[in-house]
Amino acid sequence: MKQVEQLFLGQCARGGFPGGQLVVQRGSERLLDVATGIASGLREGEGEPVAVTPETRFQVMSASKAVLARCVALLEMRGKLELNAPVSRYVPEFCAPQVTLFDVLTHRSGVTLPYLSAHPELWSDWRNVVSALREEPPAFRRGTLAYQPMAFGWILSEVLQQVTAETVPDFCKRELDPALEWLTAGETAKTYWLGSPKYLLNGSNLALGFEATNNGISARSAFVPGAGMYTTARALAAFYASLVRDRSPGFQKYTQKQTGGIDQVTGAYLVLGLGFALGWRWPHLYGYWGSQHCFGHAGGFSVVAYADRETEVGVAMVSNANRSVMDLVKRCAPIASAIRRALRTRTAAWGCPA
Repeated sequence: MKQVEQLFLGQCARGGFPGGQLVVQRGSERLLDVATGIASGLREGEGEPVAVTPETRFQVMSASKAVLARCVALLEMRGKLELNAPVSRYVPEFCAPQVTLFDVLTHRSGVTLPYLSAHPELWSDWRNVVSALREEPPAFRRGTLAYQPMAFGWILSEVLQQVTAETVPDFCKRELDPALEWLTAGETAKTYWLGSPKYLLNGSNLALGFEATNNGISARSAFVPGAGMYTTARALAAFYASLVRDRSPGFQKYTQKQTGGIDQVTGAYLVLGLGFALGWRWPHLYGYWGSQHCFGHAGGFSVVAYADRETEVGVAMVSNANRSVMDLVKRCAPIASAIRRALRTRTAAWGCPA
């Protein structure tokens, strides 16, 4: 794993990201645990640079979608939810009566809530979210593969809160891990936009206000499930290390291919399970080649976390640099491939299964 560590440290040293963490975990054992660079202090007025430690929490954005998917899976397996049921069963007067939970989990609901997504000043009042779920019309026809950057989390969280009569953060704290935290008042790493001044997503210029939104509203004053969470690479790697060995039929379908194709929002080719992005044989965030055993999710353009069933590890690469999808692939794919090579070599040397 030394080569993997040096690769990650080298990216930081060459300006790939101001600061970050990399953790590889199998079972309860951390095979690699690296923290490097600065958490804040890159911008004028932020004070002296603050070093990243293993305990530094980062904004992991859409990496939290997988956490929501796990919550849905737990409730479905307990008979509390039906994936083929319409969302309106749980959220009365939902704007798209025919849309099911399955549609939402596979990003084929057509409900992307572009107006609410483009107005972060509305997010801090959950009543605005519920109002949008009932009144803002679908942006695409049901069945269209259209990634739901914000709507995914808002829809599923309202469903979960209606079913459990508790908040999603409280449910996660009790059922999963308190370290998977949404709203926070503590010291955290800053997340930075270092890419082009114009980056369109869902009809909005994502670059405009990216730092203010992700360092402030979506973490300090507004619950933005599925697009906002503060946690560490340790917590994300542990989360996936726990999922990688869950062979129950009820959970298996969440990590098996349910849909795929060109996404109408990002323009990227996606292969999706239920709330999880799946790997494939070709270049991917989870490695240059042969990542078809992997499932996980990216966050913004700075985070990739996944499970690899072939090597039975959970991996989390967390940083605070956001530029583009291709930049994230160029940074994460070589590291993921190096991790897989190192684990295969280690397994062969020990003569034992991964």
